[in-house]
Amino acid sequence: MKRVLMLLMLVTYPAISQTMAQTDLSITKPDDERLYHTPEVDVKPELKNGMYTLSMFISKNFKMPDVQNKKVKLFVGFVVEPSGSITDIKFIYMTAKTIDESKPALSEEQKQYETDQLDTMKAESVRVLSQFTEVWKPAMKDGKAVRCQYNYPINFTLE
Repeated sequence: MKRVLMLLMLVTYPAISQTMAQTDLSITKPDDERLYHTPEVDVKPELKNGMYTLSMFISKNFKMPDVQNKKVKLFVGFVVEPSGSITDIKFIYMTAKTIDESKPALSEEQKQYETDQLDTMKAESVRVLSQFTEVWKPAMKDGKAVRCQYNYPINFTLE
């Protein structure tokens, strides 16, 4: 039950904080500096060569941790600029679920090692996206290219 509540808090907190940040930014920033969120734009940002390009880049460059029997989902956020570049890359949150519950339980030392290894995935997701240089088609609002916050999920099955 505690895990469910914690997961619920982790899932809803970014949405609430983005809504609050959105309100503050719209009041204080001129339109050319305003940071939009994907529901606010007319056309969402996308990669010129398709999202498959990003998926393949991550698959090729992500240094996998020494973890087994986990299904991991990382969420990374970044800003797609009007120029098509990405900036402000940040890890948002991660979920990790055991795939096969019938496998033997880990010792406390093994659990700590697994936790440490999973934590390295957070920094690794930012490192890999920082190296991605493909140009994006920027978000559009009222026919104009605008800055847009984009959240990208990265999924792994570690067997």
